[in-house]
Amino acid sequence: MLSLFLSFQWEKHPYYNLTVKVLRARNIKGTDVLSKADCYVELKLPTASPSVSRTQVVDNSENPEWNETFRYRIHSKLSPSLFHNGW
Repeated sequence: MLSLFLSFQWEKHPYYNLTVKVLRARNIKGTDVLSKADCYVELKLPTASPSVSRTQVVDNSENPEWNETFRYRIHSKLSPSLFHNGW
């Protein structure tokens, strides 16, 4: 008679999908009196990707709107840290 004892360790989800949507900014002041700012947003998620994601530049605007979506895959054992810069 043959007896088998199997042991499995299931990981629910080794990766999670993170979606970041950059919508808009309000009341951004320009660098001088005669012009408005050229605005964009940079996203850094070092636990998911070494690259930097960046929105399109909205020229000459105090109230830029982007409505851009960025997707990342994050390993479930890491704690995500999201850094953003906006201009």
